[in-house]
Amino acid sequence: MHTSRHATRTLILLTAMVAAACDREAPLGPIDAGPAFARANAASLIPLDEPFDALDPSVWQAGDHALGLGWLDPANVSVPGGLLHLKTPAGRRDGAEIASIERASGGIFEASMKCALPAGALCAFFLYEGVAGNRNDEIDIEIIAGTRRMMMTTWVRGRQTNHAEITLSFDPAAGFHVYSIEWAPAEVAFTIDGVRLQRWTRKLPARAMKVYANAWWPTWLTSPLPTVDALLEIDWIMAR
Repeated sequence: MHTSRHATRTLILLTAMVAAACDREAPLGPIDAGPAFARANAASLIPLDEPFDALDPSVWQAGDHALGLGWLDPANVSVPGGLLHLKTPAGRRDGAEIASIERASGGIFEASMKCALPAGALCAFFLYEGVAGNRNDEIDIEIIAGTRRMMMTTWVRGRQTNHAEITLSFDPAAGFHVYSIEWAPAEVAFTIDGVRLQRWTRKLPARAMKVYANAWWPTWLTSPLPTVDALLEIDWIMAR
């Protein structure tokens, strides 16, 4: 059974593995900063409560472009049975992506996801400015499929400004977990299932960004060509 967005979130303990020296601040424990973030950014928030009963073209656009080792193909995006499926097909290193039509300048962005892609692929939930030809701002959650490694990163005008990597205490392919990005003018933080993992207060993105999720094959990971179709499944995405 996948996680309902109305269910009580189980606190999951995670341990830090590696963090780059780009303005890193220590991981924190459970907090309840949600209301403060929402109040600080109410005027610039995307009103989003997406259960994925369908893919609404007024809210989402499927990616159709090259990325990493393959192509993000709209044919690999589907919504069967109330779940968003972002597929990596057998025999190729193609993937799938959705992006919100609207941009926001802050808030809390959450996704209930199960990352069951092949080794060598990435499951990503992130904010991205998405202006062609621009040096874009970005805030990333990226899970390296086939492992328990997860990366959190900020970018300002195309330059990486903060980065941390953790080892998850659970298998991200085994079930759904709630991954969150909290973004305010003076703070970016990341949580999983209500546990805050990382917080930065300097060198932060400031320009309005879209909400993205994708499944793709980066050039810096290697693996055999996949022999079966695989999925990044998303139960819901919310912004508040």
